[in-house]
Amino acid sequence: MSEHFSRNYRHWLWLDGVILIFDDLMAHEEGIFDWLLHYQGSAARDGNHVSITNGRAKVDVFFVHPRALDVHEEEGLADHEPNKKVPYFSFRTQKSARVQKFITAIIPHQPQNTSHLPVVEPLTDWRASGIRVRSGQNVTDVYLNLQADGRRMNVNSNNTIAGWETDAYLLAWTRPAAGIDDPTAVSRFFVACGSYLRRNGDVQLDSLSKVFAVWKPGTKEAQVLGQEKRKVALGNFVTRSH
Repeated sequence: MSEHFSRNYRHWLWLDGVILIFDDLMAHEEGIFDWLLHYQGSAARDGNHVSITNGRAKVDVFFVHPRALDVHEEEGLADHEPNKKVPYFSFRTQKSARVQKFITAIIPHQPQNTSHLPVVEPLTDWRASGIRVRSGQNVTDVYLNLQADGRRMNVNSNNTIAGWETDAYLLAWTRPAAGIDDPTAVSRFFVACGSYLRRNGDVQLDSLSKVFAVWKPGTKEAQVLGQEKRKVALGNFVTRSH
């Protein structure tokens, strides 16, 4: 897609029963963006929500960002069947732009638990777009740092997102629904391409190079990916790789 885009990234994050898709796009010229949804089986649409059923399988697809989309049902050729036409959905932005972000959530239905599906809702913060996932007794907030999309290089993507200071491209934190507004109740952090995470002087992540990390604060349960040689502090826990 380099003919049309200088930035064309898609990131997947699967957590708490929800598959999140982050599309990060920058075109050479201003224009309207179409997000195409192809599917098998049958589909029913309600606004920015599409429910897809294919045999015993069923998923709900929610378009979380941007909220203002024009939706069109169109026809195209079936995969490997050029003589057959099949329907698909086109979710189209309303404003012309060079830069566009999409956040989409896919919720698979579990045959044994269809009455307690996760719930998703949009989040916005200063120069960040996000999504809240309510699953069981837990709530997870996930943010895409708009300071870290390659357009702003002079201060290294620093941002404050919902009170958290970080340079991470993606940031997520999980806590009990009962402690949704309590930053000390966080049970899990996730950082993609970040070197620090702190709040009110409390440092949760400290690294000299950017890392991908998921960890449970107050424990040694963590996974860190990054440079071959690194030293990373997660709260009071320090990980080393040589």
